[in-house]
Parts: sequence; C-alpha cells; structure tokens
Amino acid sequence: MSDGRRRFSPGFVTLVALALLVAGAAWAWQARQARRALYATDGQVPAVAAMSSELGLPILGEIPDFSLVASDGTAVTARNLEGTPWVANFIFTTCAGVCPLMSAQMARLQEELPDDSPVRLLSITVDPARDTPEVLRAYAERFNARPERWQFVTGQPQQIYALAKDGFHLGAGELPDYDPDRDDGPFFHSSRLALVDAHRRIRGYYEGTESAQVDRLQKDLAHLLE
Repeated sequence: MSDGRRRFSPGFVTLVALALLVAGAAWAWQARQARRALYATDGQVPAVAAMSSELGLPILGEIPDFSLVASDGTAVTARNLEGTPWVANFIFTTCAGVCPLMSAQMARLQEELPDDSPVRLLSITVDPARDTPEVLRAYAERFNARPERWQFVTGQPQQIYALAKDGFHLGAGELPDYDPDRDDGPFFHSSRLALVDAHRRIRGYYEGTESAQVDRLQKDLAHLLE
C-alpha cells in the first residue's frame, strides 16, 4: 500500500547529483576565469616598449597624466613627480595579506635612502571608498611615513584601476568572487613595486614582499640617479 509520498529512483537521484556537481564546477571555472582575466595585466607591457636604454634598464611603459589626493588633502599628479625617480605600489589599508609586507619594505626603503635623496615613494589605495585621506594618514603613521618622502593617495575607483592597468601594467580592482575564507579582502592588486624614472617611464618591477628584490630596486635607483 502506498504511503502517498513520491519516491525517486536511485538513477534519478544520481542524475540530479551529477547535474548539481557539473553546475558547481562550471560556476567555479567561470569564477576562476574572471579572476584570471583580472590578474592578467599584472606585469604585461607592450612589446614595443620593452627596449633597452643607455643605463641598461628597460623602458617598460610611460605613466599617463593623473591627479590623486594625498592623505593631507593635497593633489598629487604625474607632473608633480616629474624630474626625479619614484617608486609606486598599490595597497589597501584593511588588507591582511601582502600589504603590510609591502608597506614594511617601502618603510625600509624610506629609511635607507639618504636624507638628501630626491626619490619619492607613492602608495595608491585600491579601496578609495574606505581609504579616505584620514584613514590613509593613520595607516601612514603606522609605518612612520614621512610625507615629504612617502605619500599615500586615493581617488575614484575606476580612475585608480585604469591607472594600474593601463599606466603601470599591473592588476588592480574588485574581486568578482570574493571569499573571506580565502582572500585577504574584496580587492586584488599586484604585489610589485614599480620604479619610474624622472621622465615618467617605468624602468623596473620588483616583488614588494622580498628583501632581495628591494635590494635590487635600490641598485637600479642608484643607476637612475647617476
């Protein structure tokens, strides 16, 4: 006698389970593809730009005009930085992963530069909604940043992401599949430091979490200052 409940055959249950498994795999693949596409610009430069120079450092691109806002509320522009080499990176203040390591290396670079060095350091947030000038100022204080040497800047999100991708040839943006159990925050950005010469030309990339790479950056900086 039937109890009135609908029963599914083992084969039907297996098909449903397989369908769910395939759908989950497809979603994961699409998420990975989206993440891969976002990171794809990191370190990629136009082949025509990768030419040698008289100093032996390649010319890897040119920084376009930009205007961002520093932690003291003043404007920082590409033109302001012309005339002296500078080093840039992308961070956000709530990042619990590479950002503190990168900032520690930038702080080390700041301290090891001679007092009379003209070199400037620039940290650009990828989370401008949260990282207001006030928040950036507090973050800068954590790393003993001297404003005359090392500035933290913010701006409009799409402006910053376009500058990272099209100007620095580095990945930066919002994660399309943010997972708090896996990611350091809802944003991604390159962990590289970019060395820019006095003419706004990118001359090198360096892993910003590795002391040996920052040592190499300092040697290249010395060449640019000769």
